Amino acid sequence: TPLPAVPGQATKLRHVVANLVGNAIRFVPPGTGKIGVSATREGASVVLSVRDNGVGIPAEYHDAIFEMFRRVPDGDGGGAGSGMGLAIVKRIVETHGGQVWVDSTPGAGSVFRVRLPAGSGERFGDSAPHRRDTACRKGPRRDAW
Repeated sequence: TPLPAVPGQATKLRHVVANLVGNAIRFVPPGTGKIGVSATREGASVVLSVRDNGVGIPAEYHDAIFEMFRRVPDGDGGGAGSGMGLAIVKRIVETHGGQVWVDSTPGAGSVFRVRLPAGSGERFGDSAPHRRDTACRKGPRRDAW
């Protein structure tokens, strides 16, 4: 079944995807990192998932990481971020009527999920779930994902 289009500001929704994938790239192990991106329909919503085999996030930070300037201490992410990215992601997603959350275990990676209301008209793609899994390596090359 094709996925419905998600109504909204395309530039902002692209920012959400770019931030989640960019974070996954930063936190996967060099040479053996894996990132998966998938989208599925769940009722009247489309759910985007970004999965990685990175360092993971302790449960006590699962909500806090979506607050402005909050970061997980002692993360091994190849340089600290600003602590703004996931807060901006949350703001964009909520502005579009959606939700964002993370399921994660330290040492086992993370799955960030974004649920957005599905549109009622235009559709894209020809099968669900849509998925792209790829090996990822750290470094200046960004076309690996």
